[in-house]
Amino acid sequence: MPPATEDEVRPLRMTVGPEIAGLHLFGKQVEVTLGEPRCQGDGRLMLAIRWMGTGPVGSIFPVLDGDLELAGVGERATQVTLFGRYQPPLQRLSASVDRRLFHRVAQSTVRAFLRRLATAISSQSLAGASPAP
Repeated sequence: MPPATEDEVRPLRMTVGPEIAGLHLFGKQVEVTLGEPRCQGDGRLMLAIRWMGTGPVGSIFPVLDGDLELAGVGERATQVTLFGRYQPPLQRLSASVDRRLFHRVAQSTVRAFLRRLATAISSQSLAGASPAP
């Protein structure tokens, strides 16, 4: 199958939000755009990722830009890492408010996203695995 053209690529929509002790506190729908996969020489797979809030109040949520890395660890495991940076909402807020509040929410949201992604990868991997002989 040929690669999708730019006109055929559609952003994903998903709900992200912080999680404490496995409980989702609140969520916000975001539009997620992934770049083309890039294979690194050492076997890692990198994808550019961007998410931004949707709807009329989307601009009060941070925009996240980064790289999603998938790396094999041994024969049966994959490490998922997100190298990201975000633009705090409401630029007029001070850096201390960002550090005290928004940065913690952003960290929790990214951790919850990575847990969901890891679960999805594991589920797909198990579904596609053939039974042992």
